[in-house]
Amino acid sequence: MHQWLAAYVNSREGALTTIHCTEIIALLLVILIYHLMIKMMLCITKKSEPVMNNATAKCVETELDEILALGTKKRLAYMFEMVHEFKQIWILNDEHGCVMLTNEDDDCVPVWPSREFAQSWATGEWQDCEPKAIPVKDWLSRWTPGLEQDDLLIAVFPTEQDDGTILFPDEFDSQLRVPKRRF
Repeated sequence: MHQWLAAYVNSREGALTTIHCTEIIALLLVILIYHLMIKMMLCITKKSEPVMNNATAKCVETELDEILALGTKKRLAYMFEMVHEFKQIWILNDEHGCVMLTNEDDDCVPVWPSREFAQSWATGEWQDCEPKAIPVKDWLSRWTPGLEQDDLLIAVFPTEQDDGTILFPDEFDSQLRVPKRRF
């Protein structure tokens, strides 16, 4: 990691003073998200093994907790990284359709980056809900226009502690259409 940062500094004409605070913060955020994505992928791979032992279950639980503990902005960035990577958005469904949240006076559709996060939210009155993956292509062609028509907002990656980031459908749509950045 230090070699990568040193290479970045050298590519900026060799002077650490040429790196602005915002660039350092952005770089650290990218490193954190990349690190968490790799750790999550390793745990998900372990989780999909036919026999899940206690160590693997603990790994998955720990990784989920680490990501859930991130602030709303970092979870928002993580959400879009995962969606760009796996090309799907996760919602919760019951026998009546998609789960809805009320945030102040607005109705919202909550979305998550993976099955595990959606499932972890299905407690209490939503314990009978099932996670459902929506391919990004379907989201863009059907969900965005439908949400706009019904005057619904999107609660991006809510947790038990907060409602996540609330976005208008067109804002969420524009983030989905941003090409994935290579780091």
